[in-house]
Amino acid sequence: MGRGTGLMGKGPCCPVWGITIAAVLLCVLEAACPLWATPQSTLWAAPKKRKRNDTDICKLNLKMPGRKFEAGKAIRVDVEFENICLEPLVIWSSGFWLNHMLVVTDVKGKEATLTKLGKECRSRFSPGGARDSNVRILVGPGDVRLVGKGIDLTKYYKLDSGKYRVQAVYEERMAGLSLRIVSNRVAFDIK
Repeated sequence: MGRGTGLMGKGPCCPVWGITIAAVLLCVLEAACPLWATPQSTLWAAPKKRKRNDTDICKLNLKMPGRKFEAGKAIRVDVEFENICLEPLVIWSSGFWLNHMLVVTDVKGKEATLTKLGKECRSRFSPGGARDSNVRILVGPGDVRLVGKGIDLTKYYKLDSGKYRVQAVYEERMAGLSLRIVSNRVAFDIK
């Protein structure tokens, strides 16, 4: 190590210890903030890849009239769009299941078992897929538009006694629109 360089390479060097000012600052920062010095910390970790959610454009609201239900009885939900932008928003209606999906999970996040009808509806979900007909719906700024009323979850999922959560997803890619919105999550119990 020559005169004027320290342990961290080139740069101003402390004549007593033979290390650069940068090395001293690094040691001070490591002592003062251990997270800064820990590459494995969440501060330095690469962000997890998440599914897109355009809730800054539009909200998808999931509403459920109650939170406690009897096993074998209907469990109904309503799904609505709420435009929170200052501009009108175009959504496409192709029948509910082509660009909407309801997902029921237990408290551990495992999806409940789909019924035969539930599997058929899930297989129809195809954002941007072929359609026989589409209806263009204009949702004005601040407007709310009901897109699914009284959908009975028990027709689409086998739900035994337990604690569950339900969420709705709208996803569409057509006519210059690429939109994915995930609703609020609603918890409910079946006794």
